Order: sequence, then C-alpha cells, then structure tokens
Amino acid sequence: MVPGILAPEIVGLNPSEQLNFADLDRYGINVLTSYFKSALSHNDLILMNYNQLPNVIWEEFANFLSISFTKEEMERMKSRLSRHSKRSYERFVEKTTDPDGELPADMQVLNTLYNRLEHKRLNQNKHFFAQD
Repeated sequence: MVPGILAPEIVGLNPSEQLNFADLDRYGINVLTSYFKSALSHNDLILMNYNQLPNVIWEEFANFLSISFTKEEMERMKSRLSRHSKRSYERFVEKTTDPDGELPADMQVLNTLYNRLEHKRLNQNKHFFAQD
C-alpha cells in the first residue's frame, strides 16, 4: 500500500483527518482496518483466507461459479501461480515473520477484526461452498 496513490475516501479513510504518509505501518493498519470493518458489514461477500490460495480457486470457487477448466488450463494456472507475481522468472516463496512480543494497540484492534472476519468466513463458506 502506497499512501497518496488513491484518495483517502477510496481506501476508507477520513480525508479531513491528518494522515501521516511517512508512517507506512500506520497507514497500512488504517487502510486494512477500514477494509475489514467494511467486509464485516456485508453479508453477500465470499471471504477467502490467503492460506486457501490458490487451491480454493479451482477446488471450490470455480464450482460455485459453475466454471470448469480443461487439464491444460489447470496446468497453466498452476504453473503461473508457482512464480512471483511481479517477477515471473522467479519461483514464489512465501515470506513469513513472527512478531516479537505483544502487539501494539492498533494491531490488536486489526487482529480482532481479522479474527471476526475469519469466523465469518468459516461460517459463510458452509453456505457458499456447500457440497451437493
């Protein structure tokens, strides 16, 4: 997320509030908080956890949309998704970090919202991705 590329109201921020674009972490937290709150207020979304990708696309979501893929299409998708999105010549490698110690207050709020979304996703997916 790059501050200032989109108008604050587009990313759910109050344009009258003073935004400190130099604090990238705070900006990202504010944008994600806005997105998470918005998602929690809607009941017509199909929520997916990043950890479900990419398999959820062809295992569940395509069926939900009544889309079928040929063997060749599946192989092409899987091949492309194994490479970095911006540097397609590189294999994709997940980078993870574990936070040290207690989360700051704004991250605790974001984490609480995330957990509520995850709970909602698990319950919604029983409806959206119900097996016949």
